[in-house]
Amino acid sequence: MSRDLNLLSANFKPKVELFLAEAKKQGLDIFITETGRTKERQQELYNQGRTTPGRIVTWTLNSKHLIPSEAFDIAFNKPTLYPKDMNLWNKLIEIAKSFGIDNGFTLWGKDIVHFQDNGEIPDEELLKSYVMTPEQQQALQTIEFACKNLYNIAELQGGNKELQEFAGSTAAKSRELNT
Repeated sequence: MSRDLNLLSANFKPKVELFLAEAKKQGLDIFITETGRTKERQQELYNQGRTTPGRIVTWTLNSKHLIPSEAFDIAFNKPTLYPKDMNLWNKLIEIAKSFGIDNGFTLWGKDIVHFQDNGEIPDEELLKSYVMTPEQQQALQTIEFACKNLYNIAELQGGNKELQEFAGSTAAKSRELNT
């Protein structure tokens, strides 16, 4: 079982980081119990309650938890790990929604500890509050540099306009993201 946010997909990780920060800001003392899973871990959980002892905890082998993960599970530090107070859960679910994250309970009527990417892009103002790590900034600079080189190579090889357009627009997007 891993709690590593680096096992989340590249698009999902910033949403989760913003979600966790907002939950903390609103006084919800939560932590992630699991993020990404290997196929072996998913198989182990699927077997539980079927061919190995324990209760059934998953209904699929094709989980959004598979690495790169688009899902995570949580628990509370207090008042208890899994409070019965639905007001706490509903507050958390509303925060999650604002970042493009769905909850298992609202999706299926069970699995309230499960949260997953719904593919929606959060409000632009929320995204502006996200601060990239130095590694992420370096990656964008590397992409921009590679695209500039690709543009120049395409130009030297007879001016492949489609490739130049792709390289130019990708470099511009990387530059924009890095500001």
